Amino acid sequence: IDVAAAAATLVDAAAAWLGRLLGLGDAAVHAWSVLRFPCLLAVGVLWCAILFSAAPAPRRPGLAQTLVGAGFGVAVMIAASAGFSVYLSHFASYERVYGLLGAAIASLVWAWLLNIGLLMGFEVTAALERHRLRGSAHDSLPDVVSSDSGGAGGV
Repeated sequence: IDVAAAAATLVDAAAAWLGRLLGLGDAAVHAWSVLRFPCLLAVGVLWCAILFSAAPAPRRPGLAQTLVGAGFGVAVMIAASAGFSVYLSHFASYERVYGLLGAAIASLVWAWLLNIGLLMGFEVTAALERHRLRGSAHDSLPDVVSSDSGGAGGV
C-alpha cells in the first residue's frame, strides 16, 4: 500500500513537471487525474489476462475470452473491495476483538476476497473457452443425421 501511495504521489509530481515542461500547465495534472483510474483498470485487466494465459490449462483460451474473464475478475475484485470497505467502516470491530492483530486479519480477509474475484474471472474465461470449443465442434458436425444410415435403427 505504501508503494502504491508513493507511486501515485510521484506520478502526480511527474505529471505536473511534464505539464510545465511542455507548456501545458495544469492541463497535464487534470488529464492525469481524469485518466488515472481508467489506466489502473487497464493495468489490472492486463495483469489478470497475463495471469490467466500463464495458468495451466488443457488449451490456451483465446484473447477475447481471456480479456472478458480478466475484466469480470477485476470488476468482482473492485466490488468486493468496496463492499469490504463499507463493512469495515460500519459493522466490523476487528480492533476491539483482536487488538493489534485486527488489521492483519482484515488484510487477510481482503486478500481472500480478491482471490475469490480472481478465481471467478478465471472461471468465466474457462466457461467462455468451453462455449467457443463446443460451438466449433457443432459447426464441424453434419446438420442432419439420417435415420437410415445403418445405425441402431429404432432403438
